[in-house]
Amino acid sequence: MADSGTIQEAQLTKRSRIIILIIFSCIYFTTTAAYSLLAPFFPQVANQKGLQPLEIGLIFAIYPFTKGLTSLVIGVILPYVSIIYLLWAGLFLEASGTLLFGFLPNILDKTTFTVFCFIIRGIQGIGAASYQTSAYACVASVFTSSLSSTVGMLETFTSLGFMAGPPIGGLLYKAGGFQLPFIVTAFILILASFIIAFTMPRMQYSVTTSPMHLLRRLFVFPSVMIIVAPAAFGLFSTVVGILADKFYTRPMIVIGSLLMGIAYQFIGPAPYLPVSLTVTQSILASIGSGISLAVCIIPSYTDALKSAKDRFGQDYDEIVINSVTSGIFSASLAVGQIFGPLIASASPDFNVSFDWITSIFGFVIMGQAIIVILLTIAEKIMPGQNLNRRTSLISEEDNCKENNTSDIDKEETRPILT
Repeated sequence: MADSGTIQEAQLTKRSRIIILIIFSCIYFTTTAAYSLLAPFFPQVANQKGLQPLEIGLIFAIYPFTKGLTSLVIGVILPYVSIIYLLWAGLFLEASGTLLFGFLPNILDKTTFTVFCFIIRGIQGIGAASYQTSAYACVASVFTSSLSSTVGMLETFTSLGFMAGPPIGGLLYKAGGFQLPFIVTAFILILASFIIAFTMPRMQYSVTTSPMHLLRRLFVFPSVMIIVAPAAFGLFSTVVGILADKFYTRPMIVIGSLLMGIAYQFIGPAPYLPVSLTVTQSILASIGSGISLAVCIIPSYTDALKSAKDRFGQDYDEIVINSVTSGIFSASLAVGQIFGPLIASASPDFNVSFDWITSIFGFVIMGQAIIVILLTIAEKIMPGQNLNRRTSLISEEDNCKENNTSDIDKEETRPILT
């Protein structure tokens, strides 16, 4: 890999790294709380407007849908744009959408209300894609020796935000009506965006390779495509992250998927199990699912990034690999956030009970473990030449395009945090 594409980590002091970690921890907590705060009261308001459960589920799902699509785009353009700008713009965009969402109940017409719900939630999703993909790429560049531990700690703040969002949203709703939760959250997000702009440490890097070329190659490279788990977080993320930095990540993903599938059989519990639904049983099943979710999710980003670097590290700049992989990871997390609300809202229409839904989903997650094992075997036994043949046509096409570009474009340099 070209030296010019390597992040200049020596320029960052320990104090700068701590500042970055604190800022991202606060952002992860605040943004996930903002995402989940409308869960306690929005369905009630939407029902009063005449919306059906499926329509409400779609409104929830449009956020991760736009986030997933935009994350891929952000991953490609990030090497050419300042990370600080994308973080600031993403937070500001989500803050604007959050503020506007608080005034939607003033719209009396059902159709207009529904359309603006979709539009504004989509805007929030675009903002989330911008700051989350940028944050992942920055963390991958700054904390290379402790990536899993850092991601694990950040996901701990994410899970705390998911837990704090609904009760905080419910309390603010009772205190000041529908608008107050969104006004308060928007103010915090705007404040966070300005903190990012004025306190984030600066780094430098240069780009000499094509992010789009790498994105297209990653989509035909099997070992990177193991990132198929839904977005879920547990309070054990930090511990799991520390373990993932010390042990092999691939077995942890397989074990976490299997344990998660088993835990979901007891959440319902599954109709075929001779287990009655009790408070103790529900608590134990939830704890088990939380631990297994962390074991599955946390190592996956480190594993995907390592796979991408091992395969393409000699051909692409480090920042390009970090950015594109972060975009794919963020997009794949959004896939789970899309299907979750859709399945939950559509299941009553198909007369599928909660116990069957959780049981079936558990078996799907177990199937994910099998897929990871098969992809790992294929990665080990398939010669690199065979894999390269899959991307030869893409490489030839992109090489022709690159030959037609100017030398200035090939050597274009951009600051990472300016």
